[in-house]
Amino acid sequence: GKSMTDEELQRIDHEVLVGIGELDKMVTLQESKHAAEQLPNGTLKSIGSFKHPIEMVDFTTLSTLIHDFINQE
Repeated sequence: GKSMTDEELQRIDHEVLVGIGELDKMVTLQESKHAAEQLPNGTLKSIGSFKHPIEMVDFTTLSTLIHDFINQE
């Protein structure tokens, strides 16, 4: 599919968590970092020992990651 441009990412005002599994072979850490940096309120989190896609991530790890992101102050 078509990737979002930097300009499109820069127009997203919401808090966004960009997660990448350390074993991800589809997306690089550099690509994810770039996307997170383009987002005005982007946060990058590397998830240890996980691959792509997200449904392969351990539920407890993923839910804790999302919970902590939502409840950060």
